[in-house]
Amino acid sequence: MSLIYKYIVILLSLVSFTVFATNNIQLQTENEIRESLKKTTSHDLLLSLNDAQIFMNDLLVKVSGITDKALALEVYYANLVFLTTSDAPVDDFHKALNDVLHLAKEIKNHETYGLALTLKGAFYSRKDNIPEEIAAYKNALKYAKKHNLKQVFSGNLNNLGNRYQSLGLLDQALKYFQEAIEIDSYPLIVNNLATINILLGNLDTAEHILNSEDELGKSGLLLLFDVSVAQKNTEKAKALLEKIKRDFQPLSSVYIAYTTLAEAELYYSLKEYGKAADLFEKGLNSNVYLEKEYKHEALLLLSKSYFQLGNYKLAASSYEKWALYSDEANKKRTMQATSVILAEFNLELEVNKKEIAEKNLLIANDKLASHQRIKTLETFITVLSLGLAILIAFMFYKQHRKNRMLNEFAHTDTLTKVNNRRSLLSHLERRICNIKEGELLSIAMLDIDHFKRVNDTYGHDIGDKVLCEFSSFVAGFLRKSDIFGRFGGEEFLIIFNDNNVEQAKNIIERLLVQLADVPFSEVGKVTCSVGLAQYLNHDIKALIVEADEKLYIAKNAGRNQVAA
Repeated sequence: MSLIYKYIVILLSLVSFTVFATNNIQLQTENEIRESLKKTTSHDLLLSLNDAQIFMNDLLVKVSGITDKALALEVYYANLVFLTTSDAPVDDFHKALNDVLHLAKEIKNHETYGLALTLKGAFYSRKDNIPEEIAAYKNALKYAKKHNLKQVFSGNLNNLGNRYQSLGLLDQALKYFQEAIEIDSYPLIVNNLATINILLGNLDTAEHILNSEDELGKSGLLLLFDVSVAQKNTEKAKALLEKIKRDFQPLSSVYIAYTTLAEAELYYSLKEYGKAADLFEKGLNSNVYLEKEYKHEALLLLSKSYFQLGNYKLAASSYEKWALYSDEANKKRTMQATSVILAEFNLELEVNKKEIAEKNLLIANDKLASHQRIKTLETFITVLSLGLAILIAFMFYKQHRKNRMLNEFAHTDTLTKVNNRRSLLSHLERRICNIKEGELLSIAMLDIDHFKRVNDTYGHDIGDKVLCEFSSFVAGFLRKSDIFGRFGGEEFLIIFNDNNVEQAKNIIERLLVQLADVPFSEVGKVTCSVGLAQYLNHDIKALIVEADEKLYIAKNAGRNQVAA
């Protein structure tokens, strides 16, 4: 009997240990998941689309073995956000959506349930499936109302208002924005409500909405400026423009472009067409992204400015560009605007013809010049008609530009998986723009020695392998604060954010020593030469040229060394 008792005690001990170990492992996994979720909301996590997919898949695998359902829901929701923004297949998105909705319903997390329904609308918006998008937002709206989710409710009202505005259904958009602002008057909804009233011609209402805010940001002040111009209150418009330039320094390049276009609009309203045309050209050619509606309106006013100046060739060219920016989404407004500009242009032509006729009656010797002016105007009408024909053709040819976004997000070198040239230059430009007095910045240009000999001897596949192994070694050697990438060919660039050139030289010399002990596949030892340069208030190009020149000094001195 005592022997059986001993066995029971041993068995119970093993069971207790197993339960303790299982709970301990699960707790460790949950903590790892929480840390990973923190990274998804941090600016420190900058991943390529492929790496982000791997990151999310790893989280989903970990979460399958935990019992904390609230934490599991956070992971499923983070995955749903990723699929919404990454242009995922419809089936993948719906599977992830159902996972979130099922678990949110199970643990009665109404807010996450409502946000997931909202993401469905955002997903179909990216897919240009407008019926599904609107249905999803309305479904989210209904759920939010039922469960008293104020932010979800106002957010979806705002989403519906934006969509109906883009379709030219301004009265319906106004209804949604008005309902949204009664619930939540955050600045985005205030600006949207003011914008829709401006488009409907309700200028006093728009002004009242904007003036009721305690403090307007740049966007709100620009809207108030538009109202003042439309009301022909030029003194107030000038004062608002000066306030934007004075109170929001330094302005970003995007807001500089918008304020330039706003100033051009002011001069156009004052009939100073020369200044207006110059400012429209400056704002439109500022090499920043401008919203289509702003660009569309600016091109139209630029065309009319050139017409008033008698420069019919540039007027026709600007009008043609304006026509090309019209698409199916704003077809109704485009047709109305087309009718307006044609009516105004034809009216101006008739006035000019009448003036020419009167001058011909008074000045007999001016017949030849008058005839030439009429010919010029007739040519402009022909060009204008051609532009209108192009506009109509493009309205029925909807699918013109669709495949431009993905390439703009390619910041990673496809071979070595480190930063590419564009990413490096972007990091360097941002660092230089934000550098403060007393802060240090140095760069190093690296070039693999005799790399051409590697390609000629072993072939390009082995050469590519050497580039990858070299990149992996250098990236692993450097600190997290250093930025490293492939600049081109066998050249690489390191940005030292907090070192002068002497400190950077010490780091590079240690790197070269360790590199000498690294065996590379097929080729054995690999060395590199390095040129260093320190930022001293010169531009990016001069900084890179200096590092490149130091690199060639290192090459000419025998390679496998650093020059500073």
